[in-house]
Amino acid sequence: MELFSTPFAPQTWHNFAVIVDWTDRTLAVLYSQNGSHLTKVTGVVANTGAAEGAAGRGDFHFGVLKLPLVDLTDTPAEQADVVHFGIQEGDKEGLIYSGVFVEDSRDGISLGHGEVVAPRDVL
Repeated sequence: MELFSTPFAPQTWHNFAVIVDWTDRTLAVLYSQNGSHLTKVTGVVANTGAAEGAAGRGDFHFGVLKLPLVDLTDTPAEQADVVHFGIQEGDKEGLIYSGVFVEDSRDGISLGHGEVVAPRDVL
């Protein structure tokens, strides 16, 4: 399930916040570039991938998935299996992850530069 996408630009710092409501099983995304304040870029979206009840609470993963290029020598079935087949390009770029954390937002959501707003004002 894709919540939000944006092209990465060289020399640009990308800031993301994902608001997770574990009880109602919903998600929302805030985004900004460089030193700008975070702003809402999605509505509240049902988190259909989370199980109901205690089993669906607290599971958090963070990462970037780089899909391979199609290898024309692979069969069509192999070309569809991006986990096991394809051509992975060498790395010519770098990614820096900074400030990846989970926080309780009941007392407010930080938009940057000391500005904190109530969750209801963002959602």
